[in-house]
Amino acid sequence: MVESSLSHRAFRDQLDPDKHVDLDGITLGLARGAAIVLFAYFFLRLQGLLDSGRLDLLATGYGAWFLFEILGFILVPALLFGWAARTHRTAVVRGVAAWTVLGIVVNRLNISVVAMNWSRPVAYYPSWMEVVISLTIVTIGILTFRWIVNRMPVLRSHPAYPDAH
Repeated sequence: MVESSLSHRAFRDQLDPDKHVDLDGITLGLARGAAIVLFAYFFLRLQGLLDSGRLDLLATGYGAWFLFEILGFILVPALLFGWAARTHRTAVVRGVAAWTVLGIVVNRLNISVVAMNWSRPVAYYPSWMEVVISLTIVTIGILTFRWIVNRMPVLRSHPAYPDAH
Protein backbone atom coordinates (compact mmCIF):
# COMPACT_ATOMS: atom_id res chain seq x y z
CA MET A 1 0.00 0.00 0.00
CA VAL A 2 2.84 2.37 0.86
CA GLU A 3 4.77 1.55 -2.29
CA SER A 4 1.75 1.89 -4.56
CA SER A 5 0.84 5.24 -3.00
CA LEU A 6 4.37 6.55 -3.42
CA SER A 7 4.65 5.19 -6.97
CA HIS A 8 1.30 6.67 -7.93
CA ARG A 9 2.47 10.07 -6.75
CA ALA A 10 6.03 9.89 -8.10
CA PHE A 11 5.17 8.44 -11.51
CA ARG A 12 1.88 10.18 -12.21
CA ASP A 13 3.14 11.30 -15.62
CA GLN A 14 3.91 7.66 -16.53
CA LEU A 15 0.34 6.44 -15.99
CA ASP A 16 -1.64 5.53 -19.08
CA PRO A 17 -4.74 7.80 -19.09
CA ASP A 18 -6.75 5.25 -21.08
CA LYS A 19 -6.20 2.46 -18.56
CA HIS A 20 -7.64 3.73 -15.30
CA VAL A 21 -7.00 1.56 -12.25
CA ASP A 22 -9.15 1.88 -9.15
CA LEU A 23 -6.28 2.44 -6.71
CA ASP A 24 -8.68 3.28 -3.88
CA GLY A 25 -10.56 0.00 -4.33
CA ILE A 26 -7.31 -1.97 -4.36
CA THR A 27 -6.12 -0.10 -1.26
CA LEU A 28 -9.34 -0.86 0.63
CA GLY A 29 -9.12 -4.53 -0.33
CA LEU A 30 -5.53 -4.68 0.88
CA ALA A 31 -6.61 -2.97 4.12
CA ARG A 32 -9.12 -5.75 4.78
CA GLY A 33 -6.41 -8.33 4.27
CA ALA A 34 -3.94 -6.39 6.40
CA ALA A 35 -6.48 -6.20 9.25
CA ILE A 36 -6.92 -9.98 9.20
CA VAL A 37 -3.19 -10.66 9.03
CA LEU A 38 -2.40 -8.21 11.83
CA PHE A 39 -5.13 -9.66 14.08
CA ALA A 40 -3.73 -13.15 13.48
CA TYR A 41 -0.19 -11.91 14.20
CA PHE A 42 -1.37 -10.17 17.37
CA PHE A 43 -2.96 -13.35 18.69
CA LEU A 44 0.12 -15.40 17.76
CA ARG A 45 2.30 -13.00 19.73
CA LEU A 46 -0.08 -13.29 22.70
CA GLN A 47 -0.01 -17.08 22.40
CA GLY A 48 3.79 -17.00 22.40
CA LEU A 49 3.74 -14.88 25.54
CA LEU A 50 1.30 -17.23 27.30
CA ASP A 51 3.25 -20.33 26.22
CA SER A 52 6.48 -18.89 27.58
CA GLY A 53 4.98 -18.77 31.08
CA ARG A 54 6.86 -15.55 31.78
CA LEU A 55 4.06 -13.04 32.28
CA ASP A 56 6.14 -11.64 35.16
CA LEU A 57 8.45 -10.03 32.58
CA LEU A 58 5.63 -7.69 31.53
CA ALA A 59 6.28 -5.73 34.73
CA THR A 60 9.80 -4.80 33.56
CA GLY A 61 10.85 -2.03 31.20
CA TYR A 62 11.31 -4.53 28.39
CA GLY A 63 7.81 -5.85 29.09
CA ALA A 64 6.41 -2.34 28.77
CA TRP A 65 8.27 -1.96 25.48
CA PHE A 66 6.84 -5.32 24.31
CA LEU A 67 3.32 -4.18 25.17
CA PHE A 68 3.90 -0.87 23.42
CA GLU A 69 5.06 -2.74 20.33
CA ILE A 70 2.21 -5.25 20.12
CA LEU A 71 -0.49 -2.75 21.06
CA GLY A 72 0.79 0.32 19.22
CA PHE A 73 2.17 -1.32 16.10
CA ILE A 74 -0.02 -4.43 15.73
CA LEU A 75 -3.42 -4.17 17.47
CA VAL A 76 -4.11 -0.46 16.87
CA PRO A 77 -3.20 -0.66 13.14
CA ALA A 78 -5.33 -3.82 12.79
CA LEU A 79 -8.32 -2.01 14.29
CA LEU A 80 -7.69 1.09 12.17
CA PHE A 81 -7.32 -0.97 8.98
CA GLY A 82 -10.63 -2.66 9.70
CA TRP A 83 -12.41 0.61 10.53
CA ALA A 84 -10.97 2.48 7.53
CA ALA A 85 -11.82 -0.33 5.12
CA ARG A 86 -15.36 -0.51 6.48
CA THR A 87 -15.91 3.26 6.20
CA HIS A 88 -14.02 3.60 2.87
CA ARG A 89 -11.34 6.00 4.16
CA THR A 90 -8.37 5.42 1.89
CA ALA A 91 -6.31 8.30 3.31
CA VAL A 92 -6.50 6.66 6.75
CA VAL A 93 -5.51 3.32 5.22
CA ARG A 94 -2.44 4.86 3.62
CA GLY A 95 -1.42 6.53 6.87
CA VAL A 96 -1.93 3.33 8.85
CA ALA A 97 0.09 1.42 6.23
CA ALA A 98 3.02 3.79 6.77
CA TRP A 99 2.61 3.36 10.55
CA THR A 100 2.67 -0.42 10.08
CA VAL A 101 5.89 -0.21 8.04
CA LEU A 102 7.38 1.79 10.91
CA GLY A 103 6.18 -0.98 13.26
CA ILE A 104 8.03 -3.58 11.19
CA VAL A 105 11.21 -1.53 11.46
CA VAL A 106 10.72 -1.18 15.24
CA ASN A 107 10.13 -4.94 15.53
CA ARG A 108 13.30 -5.77 13.60
CA LEU A 109 15.31 -3.35 15.75
CA ASN A 110 13.82 -4.87 18.90
CA ILE A 111 14.86 -8.33 17.81
CA SER A 112 18.31 -7.50 16.48
CA VAL A 113 19.43 -4.77 18.88
CA VAL A 114 17.37 -5.21 22.07
CA ALA A 115 16.37 -8.87 22.41
CA MET A 116 19.64 -10.41 21.27
CA ASN A 117 21.72 -8.17 23.53
CA TRP A 118 19.63 -7.56 26.66
CA SER A 119 21.80 -9.67 28.97
CA ARG A 120 25.21 -8.68 27.60
CA PRO A 121 27.39 -6.45 29.75
CA VAL A 122 28.23 -4.21 26.78
CA ALA A 123 25.37 -2.90 24.66
CA TYR A 124 25.57 -3.20 20.88
CA TYR A 125 24.88 -0.22 18.65
CA PRO A 126 25.29 -0.35 14.88
CA SER A 127 28.40 1.40 13.65
CA TRP A 128 28.18 4.23 11.18
CA MET A 129 29.40 1.86 8.44
CA GLU A 130 26.49 -0.54 9.08
CA VAL A 131 24.02 2.34 8.89
CA VAL A 132 25.59 3.63 5.66
CA ILE A 133 25.52 0.16 4.10
CA SER A 134 21.85 -0.28 5.03
CA LEU A 135 20.92 3.13 3.61
CA THR A 136 22.96 2.36 0.46
CA ILE A 137 21.08 -0.91 -0.12
CA VAL A 138 17.71 0.83 0.29
CA THR A 139 18.80 3.67 -2.01
CA ILE A 140 20.00 1.23 -4.68
CA GLY A 141 16.63 -0.54 -4.53
CA ILE A 142 14.71 2.71 -4.95
CA LEU A 143 16.94 3.93 -7.78
CA THR A 144 16.69 0.57 -9.56
CA PHE A 145 12.89 0.64 -9.34
CA ARG A 146 12.87 4.23 -10.61
CA TRP A 147 15.19 3.31 -13.49
CA ILE A 148 12.98 0.37 -14.50
CA VAL A 149 9.73 2.37 -14.39
CA ASN A 150 11.21 5.25 -16.38
CA ARG A 151 12.68 3.03 -19.11
CA MET A 152 10.24 0.15 -19.44
CA PRO A 153 6.48 0.06 -20.00
CA VAL A 154 5.53 -0.78 -16.41
CA LEU A 155 2.82 1.83 -15.85
CA ARG A 156 2.01 2.60 -19.47
CA SER A 157 1.59 0.71 -22.72
CA HIS A 158 4.47 0.45 -25.13
CA PRO A 159 3.56 2.10 -28.46
CA ALA A 160 4.74 -0.94 -30.44
CA TYR A 161 2.59 -3.30 -28.34
CA PRO A 162 -0.67 -1.47 -27.54
CA ASP A 163 -2.69 -4.60 -26.67
CA ALA A 164 -0.04 -6.20 -24.45
CA HIS A 165 -1.42 -4.75 -21.20
